[in-house]
Amino acid sequence: MVVFGESRLRWHFQGGERPAWTAEHEAAERSLAEWGVANCELPAVIGPGAGAAPPSWTDLSDDEIADNCNWGREQIVEAAAEYVDLFGAPAEHPILLESHLELYFGSDFFTLGPGGDAIAAPGGACDI
Repeated sequence: MVVFGESRLRWHFQGGERPAWTAEHEAAERSLAEWGVANCELPAVIGPGAGAAPPSWTDLSDDEIADNCNWGREQIVEAAAEYVDLFGAPAEHPILLESHLELYFGSDFFTLGPGGDAIAAPGGACDI
């Protein structure tokens, strides 16, 4: 994974041939995520962390913010259900959804609670 990351950075900044993401990389990413969940104290969300509403939400009404939060909850609920369908057990952390599913991108506002239930990230914009 480190070699791939280095080659990807080199490609981003210097050009050349784009490094290919292979099945071996996919397996390594999944293994690393599983190891991290089992052995590390991870933050509730992937990325910069839960916090106040993003600047793009500043001019939104309460109803529009609620709609954004509902959409975010629906996304993680659907991903958590897909994970259970594929792997037979609930994901213990959203990084497993992101690393093991094709089309899930981590949320800044929702995480997984015990049993894989979707919950608003504590202190996040949807923790209302």
